[in-house]
Amino acid sequence: MARLMNLDEAIEHCLEKADCTMCGAEHKQLAEWLQELKQYREQPTVDAVEVVRCKDCKHYKDWDDGNVTCKLWTDQYDTGTEPDAFCSFGEKMDGGKNEPINSKPNV
Repeated sequence: MARLMNLDEAIEHCLEKADCTMCGAEHKQLAEWLQELKQYREQPTVDAVEVVRCKDCKHYKDWDDGNVTCKLWTDQYDTGTEPDAFCSFGEKMDGGKNEPINSKPNV
């Protein structure tokens, strides 16, 4: 069974074949693309997480008088919220039922 090449070996192979009269230009171009891919892979990644906006959170309350509050924060800090705000406690509503998506049904 043939052994797979790692990225460095593939770049080296393409550079060795770049002198070929029939396919050298293609190998040279591929080597450049693989070197670019290697640079992208070596870039640091972002430690990101998906957030739940207040308007999509089960703790969000839109009152008839136009005020909007968070059931968690309003009781503690007596402040409202904005629909596009978010916090680390956000739990997505499930189709407007005001239940988190991953909640277990009450039995």
